[in-house]
Amino acid sequence: MLDSYPEGLFLKIDKITRIYYDLRKIERDGGSTSELRLLIGRVYDLLFSFMHHFSVVAKVHPDYRRFEKPIFEELALVNERLFENIEVSSDDAAELRRVTAFINEELGILVEKLNSMKSVR
Repeated sequence: MLDSYPEGLFLKIDKITRIYYDLRKIERDGGSTSELRLLIGRVYDLLFSFMHHFSVVAKVHPDYRRFEKPIFEELALVNERLFENIEVSSDDAAELRRVTAFINEELGILVEKLNSMKSVR
């Protein structure tokens, strides 16, 4: 059963990556604020789940421990941006898009770091 933990982690990384590209597409092509809010809510939930899963994997599989500090530092930055987004009024579309751009920037860095873990397989 423990061997399946890293595979589940990689599935979450793939989901985070897809949401990142969806957010970039909405940012680039335009989209409703409700779409943005929905995706941001999904990424927030997924990151929370990922953090728990990753901490379990890092304890069981020593090869993942070297990724722990850089990933948790980046997760903290992404979460900070997500909280900024929560404070934005729903009817302030320009501000929501500005904050989403910051989320995308941090999320892009996180996605790179997460995908670098796949070499451990």
